[in-house]
Amino acid sequence: MDITAGVAGAVVVVKKLLELKSIAKDAEAKLLIADLQLQLADVKTTAADLMNEKLQLAERLRRATEPPPVMIKEGLYFKEDEDGPFCTTCYDRDGKMIRLIRANLKEMHAMGHTHHCGVCKMRYNSAR
Repeated sequence: MDITAGVAGAVVVVKKLLELKSIAKDAEAKLLIADLQLQLADVKTTAADLMNEKLQLAERLRRATEPPPVMIKEGLYFKEDEDGPFCTTCYDRDGKMIRLIRANLKEMHAMGHTHHCGVCKMRYNSAR
């Protein structure tokens, strides 16, 4: 049974209990049921957070254990079919294949780099 579905079902039962005439007259029972409702809502929120965290961890594990779809040439990342170059920082940090921008001649001479990333602004030197 799905945890959130079970908690949602329990909340429905609590609401039905509140509708019973014998409980409706008992203030203490109503307070206890209301407290139970709050606790179930907290459990439901926590369960949803844990499921989300589980999905994120599974994705991180998948990325960490599968071989990268890149090869390194002259300090730059390329796909197996030689497509590239791609930013090593963006790929290593976020798993994103961000294509590098080739520096113009002025940048190459003034800044001393051949490529730069438009996302993280990292600069690279390569013979390519």
